[in-house]
Amino acid sequence: MRDHSLDTRPVRAIVLDPEGFVRALAGIDEVDGRERPIEPFEAVAIEDATGGASAARAAGMRVAAIRGLGCDPASGHVEVVIDRLDPATLEAIMDLATRGRPT
Repeated sequence: MRDHSLDTRPVRAIVLDPEGFVRALAGIDEVDGRERPIEPFEAVAIEDATGGASAARAAGMRVAAIRGLGCDPASGHVEVVIDRLDPATLEAIMDLATRGRPT
């Protein structure tokens, strides 16, 4: 059985820094043995905090936000707001990854 752990080295900042998202994608590429890396715009970050949404967008990712006190959907960083994960919500999140680069 392969070890599927990702990079556990500390990042410079907990939130507001895209480094964690960039390293997560690189780790998935490494573990998965992909022929070509996942482009950030092909991934969707699911966030519950405005700072995390901002960092994900700075990394070039699309963002789905979990509705709650920690994330302001009006911040401009969020493309989809979700209340719960169900088949329809998952479909909306997956659709984000097919839209190309965020503006």
